[in-house]
Amino acid sequence: MPDIEEDAPQELEEQTATDGAGPLLQRDYWAGIPHSRLTPEEIITLLSQQFPRFAPELIASFAFVQVPPLKVGDEMHIHIRGYGDCHVRVLLVEPRSITLMTLEDHYEAGRITFGAWADEAGQTVFKIRSRARVRSKRHLLSFLSGGHVFQKQLWLHFVQNVARECNEELEVEVHEETEEMHADLADLGETIAPTFVV
Repeated sequence: MPDIEEDAPQELEEQTATDGAGPLLQRDYWAGIPHSRLTPEEIITLLSQQFPRFAPELIASFAFVQVPPLKVGDEMHIHIRGYGDCHVRVLLVEPRSITLMTLEDHYEAGRITFGAWADEAGQTVFKIRSRARVRSKRHLLSFLSGGHVFQKQLWLHFVQNVARECNEELEVEVHEETEEMHADLADLGETIAPTFVV
C-alpha cells in the first residue's frame, strides 16, 4: 500500500512563481535510459501510482493525501529534512507528464513537471523541470545557505531511481542545468501549462 497522509491538510492556496522572492529559476534534471523496460506512458503511470518511493527519504519523503493514482486537484504531503512539512497539488496529468504546483506552506513558489518520451534514436528520456522562486526573502536566505544543495540532490536521485526502475542493470548519467528566466503566462498563474511540453 502507498503511504497516505493520515490527516488531510486545511485548504491551502497555490503559490505561483510570482508569489515568491528572488530570481525565477528554471532547473532541469534529465537522463537518457537505453533499453528501458517501460514506455514513457508507463513511467508516468507508475509515478501517478507510486510517486513517493522514487524520492530519497533521507532528503525528502512524500505521501499521498488522496488514494492514488494521482488526479488533477490531488495533493501530496512532503517532509523535507531541515525544513519541515509542506504540500503540492496536481495541476496537470497527461499521458507522458505530470505537473505539480507548490502550495502556500512550501518553501518554493511555482511548478514542476515530470515527463518522459522517446528521442529520435528510440531511447527513453526522463526529465524533471521546475520553474520557481523561493517563497519569501526569509526563505531565500535559507535556500542560498544550503537548501539548494538538498533540492539538487533530491531530484538527481529521483531521476536515478526512475532510471533504475526502467533498466536495473544501468547506472545512468543524470544531467542538470539551471537558468534564470522571465515569467511566462503560466508562471503568472494566468494559464495552466506544464513547465515543458512532451
